[in-house]
Amino acid sequence: MAVGILSVLSVSGTTLIHYANSNARTAEFSKDREGAYAIAEAGINEMMAILSTPRNNALEADLLPTTISTYSEGAATWTGTLNVATQTWSITSTGRIKNPAGPNMNDVSRTLTAKVPVTPTYTQPLNNPAWNYIF
Repeated sequence: MAVGILSVLSVSGTTLIHYANSNARTAEFSKDREGAYAIAEAGINEMMAILSTPRNNALEADLLPTTISTYSEGAATWTGTLNVATQTWSITSTGRIKNPAGPNMNDVSRTLTAKVPVTPTYTQPLNNPAWNYIF
C-alpha cells in the first residue's frame, strides 16, 4: 500500500512541476510578445515624428528608408513607402526581442502597419496667433 501511495504522489508531483514550468514559459513568452509590440509601436512613433517634423517634406518618397532602432530590450526595424497618387504613407514596424526559450530559437517579433495620409499645406501657420491682432 505504501508503494501505491508513493507512486500516486510521485506522478502528482511530476505533473504539478510540469504544469508550473509550462505556465512560467507561457507567461515569459507573453511578456516578451507585449514587449515586442511596444518596440514595434516605438518604431511607428519614430516614423510619425519624422513625417510631422516641419522641416521635412512628407511627400518625399525616400523620407522613410529601412532603419533599425536599437532599444534596451530589443530592436525595431521600420520602413515606409509613399503612394504619390493617393498621398498616403504605408508604414511598417517590426519589434524583436530575444526568445526566452533559448538561444537557438527565433526571436519573438510583432509587426505593426499603419496608413498615414499626407495633407499638404501651402502656407505655414503662425506659431503665435498674437501677431494677428493690431495693438
